[in-house]
Amino acid sequence: MIVLTSFGTPGGQLAGDQSGDELDEPPISTIDSRHSLLSCKQTKRRRYEGTMKLNIAYPVTGCQKVFEIDDDKKLRIFYEKRMAQEVEADALGDEWKGYILRITGGNDKQGFPMKQGVLTNGRVRLLLSKGHSCYRSRRAGERKRKSVRGCIVDANLSALALVIVKKGKRFSDLWRKGKAGDRVKNWY
Repeated sequence: MIVLTSFGTPGGQLAGDQSGDELDEPPISTIDSRHSLLSCKQTKRRRYEGTMKLNIAYPVTGCQKVFEIDDDKKLRIFYEKRMAQEVEADALGDEWKGYILRITGGNDKQGFPMKQGVLTNGRVRLLLSKGHSCYRSRRAGERKRKSVRGCIVDANLSALALVIVKKGKRFSDLWRKGKAGDRVKNWY
């Protein structure tokens, strides 16, 4: 009896008797396990999940929190919106009823930042110089071509920066914790 490996070639350890009866246990491949993992990765196309980190800041107290949202239905309220637009956060859940958030920036899944004024949802390469966002010049007059993301939000973003413009009715203690929150609470 010949035992086939994961690639269908002869080899491997014998797991049963030589008479051709059914095998007692499954055959074990002699090929290194990373080769079979490579073949799985090549055949299956990786699909990005709809996860996005929302970095929400509350400027009154100086606090900011990061929330990871997995549900694509909740994230759709941000799609096709531009930077500096205000969005009602009712679709994020019951605790977000009445909140209004302003989009201030974000990064895509490869780490390229969003740039205000680039009216696309894709990535572009711009020639940037001193005074532009997303670039810091090292010498006087130096310019460099850099990849940046457009200012329109879509599903390829991994992080989205937001600011609370109007707080909702259910304002929890989430934004009052920390040193800045203690200072503001003592002022009132």
